[in-house]
Amino acid sequence: MEQDEFSAFEHRGWEKVAQPYHSNFGDLTTQLRIPVNVTANSGAT
Repeated sequence: MEQDEFSAFEHRGWEKVAQPYHSNFGDLTTQLRIPVNVTANSGAT
């Protein structure tokens, strides 16, 4: 498989999973953003 063929194959795969991922994990990712930022800014390890 040539690089351009592989790139197109990979792109099609990502296009198929992007919306289901967003639909299932988008809200969770948004909810975690604030606690992660607070922890990162507090200097906690």
